[in-house]
Amino acid sequence: MGGEIGADDVDVIGADAYPELGFEQCTREALAELASRHGVDFATTLFYDRVRRAPRNRELVEAIERPADPVAAPRRVRGRVLIAPALFYRERPDIGGDGMAIQRAARAAGLEVEVLPVDSAGTAHENGIRLRTLLAERCTDRTVLVSLSKGAADVRVALDSMPPPPGLRAWVIVSGLLHGTPAIDQLMRRWWRRWGLRLLLARYRAPFELAHEFSAEGPSPLNRPALAPEGLLVINLFGCPLSDHLGTRFGRRRHRELAHLGPNDGLTLLRDAIVEPGLAYPLWGADHYFRTAEVPRVLARLIAFLVERNCFFVEPSV
Repeated sequence: MGGEIGADDVDVIGADAYPELGFEQCTREALAELASRHGVDFATTLFYDRVRRAPRNRELVEAIERPADPVAAPRRVRGRVLIAPALFYRERPDIGGDGMAIQRAARAAGLEVEVLPVDSAGTAHENGIRLRTLLAERCTDRTVLVSLSKGAADVRVALDSMPPPPGLRAWVIVSGLLHGTPAIDQLMRRWWRRWGLRLLLARYRAPFELAHEFSAEGPSPLNRPALAPEGLLVINLFGCPLSDHLGTRFGRRRHRELAHLGPNDGLTLLRDAIVEPGLAYPLWGADHYFRTAEVPRVLARLIAFLVERNCFFVEPSV
């Protein structure tokens, strides 16, 4: 069924297919079985529907998707957004690892923004240690932490070994690379791919330890379940692409190689991109790099949702 399912089919699949499978039942094993029976696009569409229908996600979904009120007075808010950037965010700003879209949305709302100065090519272990100090220093007032791709693993390592700082009100995970991914194992399985991966990492002066950290088959500490820190609001944003949505050759190839394991964004399995028991919002058609025209609107609505959750101060009306 690859490439045959469109947005118009989501409601049909959601209403008629596998009604016994709610969000909680959409485990990695169940999604892999669906992909085996019906193709990865069917499994992706069903998972997209189940995430949106989950009762705990309803408020977030409605907040992001409700029509804008044309007469609502704009509100200025005060607070801080910290960005834990993606791998190679300095070397490859063209793929958005520095969170430029988030920076624009946050500054438009009146928020302070800082990209945390972690090693652009550092391991999750090394950057996690650095983040412990940075978060303790920066989260002195109402703060929201946004992690991008591999930045989620950096944050996870930091928060696994420290309580959330008092000023940290929420952790927003965008395309979270939180666990080891079979995509890395595919690259390490054959010697010529393994050497290609070594050359890629060497090009950006990254240690090969990175590959071992993100192996789904090895003893990496990232292969434990990712759990939300107690008392901290966690929001997971991730793309739900069908086969035809992947815009690069690399993304299409990785998506195809992971297809038998279930819905994926071309780099990681979608079920692995969620920290439990956080809230989740799937963005239809977006790949791992969140490349879609809907992103600015989604981010603006997300900030409004965070305001309603008292994550920022609202400036009093004059």
